Amino acid sequence: MIVLLERLLQRTRLGIEMRAVADGPLLAGQIRISVHAISAIAWGIAALCAGAAGAMYSLRVALDPAGIPALGLLAFPALFLGGVDSIRGALVGGFVLALVQNATTFYVGGLWSDVVPYAVLLVVLLVRPRGIFGSREIVRL
Repeated sequence: MIVLLERLLQRTRLGIEMRAVADGPLLAGQIRISVHAISAIAWGIAALCAGAAGAMYSLRVALDPAGIPALGLLAFPALFLGGVDSIRGALVGGFVLALVQNATTFYVGGLWSDVVPYAVLLVVLLVRPRGIFGSREIVRL
């Protein structure tokens, strides 16, 4: 699903329009891209991905309503670790944080497994403020 999403965003006209709306909705509207339609499609794709992720997660783990917010709190550092504007970066960030969290649980104990991802995120953001795979924004005057 990640490969399909990456291909959609990089290789199709819809992906180009979605990136144009994300970069500048006013400018995208000026070149006759329907900003509202593209935004609705993007929200639909996000809902589809979230639904698929929830279905896959529920197949692996028994769902507990009290544990769902903790899952979201673990996704946050993975996203920013890899880079907000990179799908591959978020995937790599998730894998890195999973390895770090499991190693912390094994060597130090389970009490520190929720704190360490944020410490790793802080260290990485001090070194690379846009994340590991985040792109630099170049502004020309």
